Amino acid sequence: MEIKLILGWIIAIVSIIGWAAEYAYRLRTRPELGLPLSICTIILTVYVFGLVNALMPGAWIAACSGCVLFLWTLIKRRDILKGFFSPGILFLALFAVFLGWQVHDDALSHNDDFNHWAVIVKNMLLRNSYPDPSVTAIDFSSYPPGSATFIYYINTITMGDISEGRFIFAQNLMILCLLTPVFAVMQPKDDRESSRPCLYLMLFACALLMFLYEFRALIVDVLNGVIGFAAAGGALHLRKEPRKAILYAVPVTAVGLLVKYSNIYYAGLTFLILLSVCASAKKRGEKSCFSYLCIWAGFSILMVGAWFVHVRLVFGGVADTHSMNIGRIRDVLNGWSRADVIHIARVCLRMATNPTKSSVLLTLFMNAAAVGLAVVNRCLFRRPMKRIIGSLCMADMAYIGYQVMLFCAYVLSFPRDEAMRGASYGRYNMSIMIWIIGFMSYVCIDELRKLSADRAEKKSIARIWKAVYGTGFAVITAAALIVTGEGSTLFQEVAYDGTWRQAADTVLADEELVYDDNTRFFILAADPDAKQVSSIFHYKVNRRVDYAWVGEINSTEELMSRAADDDYIIVLEEDDRIKTLIGGIGWYPAGM
Repeated sequence: MEIKLILGWIIAIVSIIGWAAEYAYRLRTRPELGLPLSICTIILTVYVFGLVNALMPGAWIAACSGCVLFLWTLIKRRDILKGFFSPGILFLALFAVFLGWQVHDDALSHNDDFNHWAVIVKNMLLRNSYPDPSVTAIDFSSYPPGSATFIYYINTITMGDISEGRFIFAQNLMILCLLTPVFAVMQPKDDRESSRPCLYLMLFACALLMFLYEFRALIVDVLNGVIGFAAAGGALHLRKEPRKAILYAVPVTAVGLLVKYSNIYYAGLTFLILLSVCASAKKRGEKSCFSYLCIWAGFSILMVGAWFVHVRLVFGGVADTHSMNIGRIRDVLNGWSRADVIHIARVCLRMATNPTKSSVLLTLFMNAAAVGLAVVNRCLFRRPMKRIIGSLCMADMAYIGYQVMLFCAYVLSFPRDEAMRGASYGRYNMSIMIWIIGFMSYVCIDELRKLSADRAEKKSIARIWKAVYGTGFAVITAAALIVTGEGSTLFQEVAYDGTWRQAADTVLADEELVYDDNTRFFILAADPDAKQVSSIFHYKVNRRVDYAWVGEINSTEELMSRAADDDYIIVLEEDDRIKTLIGGIGWYPAGM
C-alpha cells in the first residue's frame, strides 16, 4: 500500500474523531453522539464549498480542521478520547475493519449505482465539482448529493486511485458512524450493573440488523433509515436537555434531506420527538424551547433550498425520472385509471403485510420483543407499560405512514411498469424497518436499565431478566441470520463473471472503440430478466445509456431510429433475433 494512501487514511479517520471529540466536549455528552455530528459537519462543509465550485478546498478544510481539533483534544482534553474505547464504538470500529477487508476490491453491480450514485461520485472526483450540463453524467440531476459528498471526501483525502471498493467502504463508514447513537443508551455506566455485557450483545445484534442489507452498493435505502434514527436517537438521549436535543438534530436532519428528499418523512418523525421533548420540558416548568424548532427547520430549509437554487442555475431546473414537481404529478395522474390506482394500492398492501418479506418479519419481531418486555416488566416489577407501548404505537404508526408514503410515491412519481409491480419495494421498506429497530431497541434497553434502580429485593431477578432478554434477543437474531442465509451476505463477493457488468467491460476494452465522457450508448440484451441480476451501466464512463429489449424492436430500421441520438449500439447478449437486427455481441456505430 502506498505511503500516501496510508497517510490519507490516517488524516481521514483522525479528522472524523477530532470533530466528534469537539462535539462531545461542547455538548457535554458521549462520543456516541459526537460521531454522527462529525460526519454531518464534514458533509455540510464540503457541500457548502461545492456549491461555489470549490469541492477540493472544502474537503481539505474539513479534514485539516478535524485534525487540529484532534490534536487540541489530545493535548487539553485527553479524557474525552477515552470515550472512544466504549464497547459500542469498538464493535463498530472492528466491524469497519472487517468491511474494509471484504469490499476493498469489490466492483459495483447494482443498477441504480450506474444510473446515478456511482456516476455522480466519479464525475465529482474527475472534475472536483458537482455535475453540470457539460457532461451527461446523471439522469437524476435534481437529486441532492449528500452521500456522494462524503464518498468524495474520503476518496479525495485518502489520495489513492479512484476505487469502487473505496466508494463502497466510504458509504459503509458513514453508516457505521451514524449508528453509534444506538449505543448511547448504555451511558452513563452503573458499576453495579453486571448485566451490561448481555445488553451490549442485544445492541450488537440490533446494529447488525440495521446495517446488513445491500452493503456492497451505493444505494441509500439503508443510509436513509440509519440517518433518520441517528436524529431520533440523539434527541431521545438528550431529552432531559431539550435545547441540546434540538441543536443536535439540526445538522443530522439537514444531511438526511441532502441524501434524499424522501427523508422528509424521517424529519417529520424527528419533529414529533422534539415536540414531545419540548412539551415535557414545559410541563416540568422549564423555560420554553419551542422557538428552537425554528432553527431546526430553518437550517434544513436553507441547505435544501441552496441545492434547488444550484440545480436551477446550473441545469435550468431539470426534472428527473422520479421528480414530484406539480407538472410531472399532473402528467402522471392523467395516465392512471381508477383500476390502476386500486391495483397499486393492493400491491403495496400485500407486500406491507407479507410475513415472508424480511422487512415485515423484522418489524413483527421488534413488536413481539417490545410487547414481551412490557408485559414481563409489568408483572414482575410493577413498572408501567405506558412508555414501551406508547413508543411501539409510534413505531407502528410510522410503519403505516411509511406505507402510505410509498403508495403515493408509486402513483405520483414512478414509471408505469415499476409502479404496477411495486418495483424495489423490499429495499424501500427496509429503510423504515431500520428506523424501527434502532428506535425500539433504544427504548427497550433504556427501560431494562431502569430496573436496577427499583426495589432491592427484586434486583437479583432484574439482573437475571436483563441477561435473559439481552442474550435471548442476540441468539434469536443470530439464529435467524443463519437459517435465512442473510448473515452469509457478509462473506459473499459481488458476482462479476457472467454478468452484464463483465460483458460491458469486455466491449468497452476494445481499443478500436473510441469514446469520452459525453458518449451515448444504446444497449441491446436478449434476456430482460437478466437486468435484475446485474447492471449494464459502467461507472468508468460518464454517459447516458438507453435500454432496449430485443422483443420491443421489429426491424433494423426501427433499431436505428431508436438509437438516433446515440453514438454506439452495444450488444451484451445475443439471440437469433438480435443477430437478424444487427449482429452478435460487440459494438456498432449507431449511424451505420
